[in-house]
Amino acid sequence: MSMQVRVGVKVVGYTRDGKIKKVIEKEGDLILNNFAYFLRLIFVPIDYQDVYIETELTDVTGTKRNVLAGATNYCWDYTVNAVKEFNVETGFGSTPPSNTDYTLENPQGRARAEIYSLEILSDRIRITLRGSVSVPSSGTVREVGLSLRCTDSEGSGRRFLLCRDVLSEGLEVVAGEYVAVYYTIEFIR
Repeated sequence: MSMQVRVGVKVVGYTRDGKIKKVIEKEGDLILNNFAYFLRLIFVPIDYQDVYIETELTDVTGTKRNVLAGATNYCWDYTVNAVKEFNVETGFGSTPPSNTDYTLENPQGRARAEIYSLEILSDRIRITLRGSVSVPSSGTVREVGLSLRCTDSEGSGRRFLLCRDVLSEGLEVVAGEYVAVYYTIEFIR
């Protein structure tokens, strides 16, 4: 058996008083091209006091940004004077995802994603990130995403979409309701 990587998505809609109104679970649609460039930031070798510049990450505005690794102010390895966090995002768009997507079609809020669980099993390693978004507008959540927010070479915090998933069944929301989004990345041994 060869190693595989799988992404799963779970979306939970809550009423304003905290009751669950709907749960949607599905396999992830796509790991976007940005995810590959993010992996390069993690695995690229960097010599002591050297810098690596990743030039292929496209932020949510559609602009390619230089993201640096290897020094105090940079994205990946040190965050003394910089930001690094993952976000979950919700949206009302329904266009099928593409490998080159860099934003949700119709964004409707995002929240910091925290590590919800980490499981190390004999046949797999599974990490789940979770965030809870207060949706600002009424409508139907049909798309979700996982993004990385980190500092670029200009010292500005930028967001880079890593995964985008479209829900076959939508989740009706009223402005101010919460939607919890769980992204599970699974490495099957």
